[in-house]
Formats: sequence, structure tokens, C-alpha cells
Amino acid sequence: MAEVESGPNYWDPSVMGPALTPAEKALRENFVNEYLLDYDPVAACIRIGLMQRVALSYSFTLMNEPFVLNLIKERQATIPEKKNEKSEEQRLQSLLWELAYYKGPGASHGARVAAASKLCNIKGMDGATKIKSEVTHRGGVMVVPGIASVEDWETEAATSQGKLISEARH
Repeated sequence: MAEVESGPNYWDPSVMGPALTPAEKALRENFVNEYLLDYDPVAACIRIGLMQRVALSYSFTLMNEPFVLNLIKERQATIPEKKNEKSEEQRLQSLLWELAYYKGPGASHGARVAAASKLCNIKGMDGATKIKSEVTHRGGVMVVPGIASVEDWETEAATSQGKLISEARH
């Protein structure tokens, strides 16, 4: 009786995928080539000829395909490490892109969200931030002078109101 290898006895769905036609494989290979330039899947989709408005959805689709993920791993293994070719910021952006799309062993949803959040920050896609401002206006309290005649009171009240209005505008 032949000895059976130990290990899981099931098919790993992460390495299985539908059979691709030669044209589909060529598209994915072009995508991977472009992706490995800057690790930006949306830009890679645009560079291979997809319209910008559909590039985002296609980038998510392609980055989740087993064929593409395996091809990226194969190509990364053959790329020699070139030091000082990229700036520190470019290397960090490349790492963030990888983290944002990595769904393999040990991947966490939180890490992908955090990486995507940082990328949005870098690309200037953050929402508006609150700016703290101090209000120097002390309220709309009107000072009523203690003057006996009505005419004097009206004159003093108009002056006081004018002063409050000018302070509120500054």
C-alpha cells in the first residue's frame, strides 16, 4: 500500500480558479506587469487600457483572483532587490498597497482598512477636518443705562447697540 502524504485532504480554494482563455491570461499578465511598477492596482488597470470609471472595480476583481495573486508572487520572487531606486515615500506607498490588497494567510481586515486609510490620506482623499475656532463674541446682552429721560436713554441705547454690532462683526 502506498504511503499518503500528511496534510490537509481538501482543495485550497485560494489556488483554484476558473480556466482562463489565452486572451484573459494575457490581460492578467499585463496587469501584473503594470502592478509591479508601483503596486497601484487602479493605475495598473488604467495603464492596460481600462477606462478610469471602471478601473477601481476591475482592480478589486483582479487583485482577488488566484491566478493574479500567484503570478504576482512568482514575479516578485524573480525581481532583484534594487536599493536606492525608489524614494522612501515610494517604498512605503508600495508596502501600503500590498497590505491593502493582501488576503492571504495571516491577513486581517483591520490591516487592510488601516492601509487603505493611510493611502487615502496620502492621496488627499480624506474628508474635511474640524478646525477649532475660538469665539470672542460674549453674547447679545444689551446694557441698559440708568438714565432718567427717555430721549437720553434712547441715545445711549443706540450707541451701545452700535458698539455691540461692530464688535460682533470683527
